[in-house]
Amino acid sequence: MGVCVIRRRFERSWTNFRTPYRDLADEWQVYDNSGRAPVLVAESEGWPLVKERRTPMTETPARFPEGEPSTEKVLAALLRARDRALARAAAAREKARQQAAIDEAESADPSPPTTPPG
Repeated sequence: MGVCVIRRRFERSWTNFRTPYRDLADEWQVYDNSGRAPVLVAESEGWPLVKERRTPMTETPARFPEGEPSTEKVLAALLRARDRALARAAAAREKARQQAAIDEAESADPSPPTTPPG
């Protein structure tokens, strides 16, 4: 894949992430994965609550200290997250549609206010 294509896709993806997807997510993290190991560059405020522990000996993440999650549990969590995200997106679209209708109605009736007969 050419560098131009990579840069174009990155710009489009980054724009899509910042608006509207970042605001629809409960938690998020952004990594730079251009090197050998991913580097965390940004995260939501709630994300530190679910970070992996670091061990004092190695300073590397301790993978799932309570045991590996099952595939079923991971899939169920992803499906719940998808459903919440779709519901939030639908609500945001409906709110935008209602606001557009209000704006259109206000701009369609530019009649000046009437003065009472005097």
